[in-house]
Amino acid sequence: MKQLWTNDETLFLRENYGEVKTSVIAVELDRTEASTRARARKIGLVKQRKFAITVSCKDCGKEFKRSSSAISPNKHQFCSRRCYYEWKKTHPNTENLGEPLRGRDHPEWKEKIVVRCTLCGDIFHTYPYREKEGIKYCSLKCYWDSFGDKMRGENNPNWKGGHEWYYGLNWYEQRGRAIERDHHICQICGVPENGRKHDVHHIVPFREFSLEKYEAANRLENLITVCHSCHMNAERMGEFS
Repeated sequence: MKQLWTNDETLFLRENYGEVKTSVIAVELDRTEASTRARARKIGLVKQRKFAITVSCKDCGKEFKRSSSAISPNKHQFCSRRCYYEWKKTHPNTENLGEPLRGRDHPEWKEKIVVRCTLCGDIFHTYPYREKEGIKYCSLKCYWDSFGDKMRGENNPNWKGGHEWYYGLNWYEQRGRAIERDHHICQICGVPENGRKHDVHHIVPFREFSLEKYEAANRLENLITVCHSCHMNAERMGEFS
């Protein structure tokens, strides 16, 4: 492969660069595209990067130019990695090249404050912004325990009066009759029983009746055989689709 550029090749490059694709010029000169571009940069056919800002090296103090997009207000500037690593030896806990400021070196660092857990009363440390957000629990367990108390029973927005676990004296008899009537098949999705017995659902919820009226609630016309999945959907939606 050719190493040195001849005057004729350089002249051809000057006359055609920018007018003809670099790949075409490279083929005509029997050169690689990378070599062609490098030669174009060397003889001034490619615009050099414009460095608008002069900065000083944090380690050796040497002034050099750097583009504004490469300068971060949170980072020191170094003329070389060698200067950076020399400076780093005496500043082990300070920023790295390409890494954000952390811990006490960060300009927005705030000391933790002492807070007492709202639920268990233990003392713990947290950041001031978390206290302002109302986070006053020492652990996720305390948070979820407190959250559970707030959302349990009548405090839950989806509360519907609770679940009656006792459906009257004739419940199990009526339940069996409903399943036999429906041939052990879910009346919503059509899935037959397979290992697990199907549920029996009250079309009009049992809570709409008083316990004294359990016979009316448990009449066969108000019962329907459903699989567990459809039963959960029916309880959640409040109706059948």
